[in-house]
Amino acid sequence: MKLLNLPSLIADRRHSLFGHICRLPENTPDSQALQLSIEADTGTPPAADWKRPPGRPRRTWLQQVEEDIGLSVGAAQITSQDRSMWRMLRPSAAPSSAAVSEGVKFLVSFMKLMHNYVFDKFVILFVNTR
Repeated sequence: MKLLNLPSLIADRRHSLFGHICRLPENTPDSQALQLSIEADTGTPPAADWKRPPGRPRRTWLQQVEEDIGLSVGAAQITSQDRSMWRMLRPSAAPSSAAVSEGVKFLVSFMKLMHNYVFDKFVILFVNTR
C-alpha cells in the first residue's frame, strides 16, 4: 500500500482553493475577503487605531501560498486567472519534490519579472498623474 505524501497533498489543495477563490466574481464575499486579506498583507492596516497583538505573528494562509508557489500573492492572484498556467505552478506538478522542471522554473521567474515590471510602471504612472 502506497503512503500519501501528506504535505504535498495539503499544498495542492491550498493551491487549488486559492486559484478557485481568485477566479470568483469580485462581488462574492469570498473574493472580497481574499482581496481585503491581500491588502492587509501588503501593508494596508485594517483601521487607524489597529495594533498588532503581542507575541509572534501567526503564519497566515497567504504566506503559506506564497511559499508553496514562489510568487507574491499579488502575482499569484493575477496568474491564477489563467487556469492552464496556474495548474503548471501547482506544487504536485513538479516531477519530484527535489527537482522542478525547467519550464516551470522559467515560468515562475518570468511571472516574477513581469509582476515587478508592471508594478514599477504602475507606480511611475500613478506618481506622474498626481
